[in-house]
Order: sequence, then structure tokens, then C-alpha cells
Amino acid sequence: PGINSVHVYLYNSDNAAGTATGSLIATQLYKNNQAIFANLNNGKYDLKLVRGAKTLIVDNVIVLGGYANAGTLVSTMTVNFDGITTVHTYVKVDDGVVGTAVGGDVEQSLYKTDSTTIVVLKGVYDVRLTKGAAAYLRDAVNCNSDCTVTDTTSTLTVNFPGLASVHTYVKTNDGNNGTATGGDVDSSLYKDNGTTIVVLKGVYDVRVTKGAQANIYDALDCSNDCLITDIVKTLTINFPGITSVHSYVKVNDNLANSATGGDVDSSLYKTDGTTIVVLKGVYDVRVTKGAQ
Repeated sequence: PGINSVHVYLYNSDNAAGTATGSLIATQLYKNNQAIFANLNNGKYDLKLVRGAKTLIVDNVIVLGGYANAGTLVSTMTVNFDGITTVHTYVKVDDGVVGTAVGGDVEQSLYKTDSTTIVVLKGVYDVRLTKGAAAYLRDAVNCNSDCTVTDTTSTLTVNFPGLASVHTYVKTNDGNNGTATGGDVDSSLYKDNGTTIVVLKGVYDVRVTKGAQANIYDALDCSNDCLITDIVKTLTINFPGITSVHSYVKVNDNLANSATGGDVDSSLYKTDGTTIVVLKGVYDVRVTKGAQ
């Protein structure tokens, strides 16, 4: 029950555990929920069920008169990823290797939010979760009875007190310092003061932008809840005795006596002085009074 496109093969019992090498009696293919074999002779039979790359052998099913019971053949796998949307879950045949899931495809559940349930033939599976370009693996999940995959996520907190309209981008770790060119995982846009993003457990590069300024935080370990903090500074500009002053913060263009870099922030029509909170970095600053 709960599984589609199952192939079921009925054999005379070979009296060997875990194999079905006896003579083939009957076959039913692409069955949903059940397969019925009628008018069987009394005796012992082996069953082989195949769903995708998964094979389940049921040994020595006894048929006697009106009695035949193959037992419980399926389990319900529950996968929890609270706080994450658009997650894909792939169930694979256990490949026997820690940290990989290269076994054959068995089932999948796509575009789910918070959790999913998948009915599987009893057995042991590798489970692969993906969110954007991020992938999380859980090896050798024992689903010989109902099984649960949990503790798959962490909360990434980014603090930028005093800043508004900040964009935060989570990327797969590209292995290089000072860059964030890995695949897109998630983003949090137009946030003030801070943000939280739930991610699959793993290591990420994080790119935080305010206007044209971008700061990279490399190889953030989010195997548990993770935090980026102490990333802002207060820029103070003093012009005592002057009113209606405009201050513009620009990305450093590396040229003396010019400020042609991208716009970061501004503070307009101020008297005597101003303060501007910025991401840590190096900036060009342009201060104007009238045409000066």
C-alpha cells in the first residue's frame, strides 16, 4: 500500500534466505498498492518485489487453502526539514559508503515545505536532500520499520544592526577565500538590522550586500546553528558649523581624488555632522555643501 509501479515476481521457494532462484510461477508488473495472485497451489513460495532500483525478497510465503500471508512489506519514511521550502528528497539504494548516495534511484519527493513522507519497500536506504545547489546526505537509514530522518537543518543568523535594505545570499562553499561563486542556495532580501535563514546542515559561503558594497564570509560551518556578527562599523563625519550637507559613501575606486565607485549609502541635509552605519570595509566618501 502507498507505492506505485511495483513489479512483483512469484517463484517456487528455493529454501535459501534472501534469494529467489526457484522456478518462476507468475509475474505482475507496474502494480499500484497491491498485486493479487489467484488459484495458487498449496506450497511455499518466494516473492520478489522491485520498485525502481530497490529489490525486496520475501522468503517462504506459505499458501495453504485460503491462507496466504506475505507479511508487512512497506514502511513510511518521514523526512523533516522544518523552516525550508522547495526541498527535493531522493531515496537511493544504500551504496554502503559513508558520505555518498550513488546507489540506484528508488523514490523522490519534490518541492516540499517543512517535511515529506515517502512509502518505501522495507530496507536500508541512503537519503539525499537538496535545497537550491546545497545537498545533504543521510547514510544507511534503516526502514525495515517506519523510519524518520530528522536534525537535517541549522539556522543561519546574520546580524547587521543599524543597516537597512541589506541582501544576504547563501552559496555553496567554493573553496576559495574572498569569493562566493558557488551555487545559489537561498537569499534574504531587503532586511533591516539582521536576518535568519534556515539551511540544510553544511558549510556555506555567505555574501552580504548593502548598495554596491559586498562582503564575503567564507566557509561558514552550519553543521549546527551558525552566526555572522560584528560585521558593521559606524562612519562619523564631522562638519561643525555647516548646515544642509550631503554625505555620500561609495565603493572604493582605488583612485586618488575621485569617488566613482558604486553607491553604498548617503546622509542628506545634515547639520554639524552625521553618522552612517556601513558594512566593514574601505570606502570613498564625498561630502558636499552646495556646489562644493
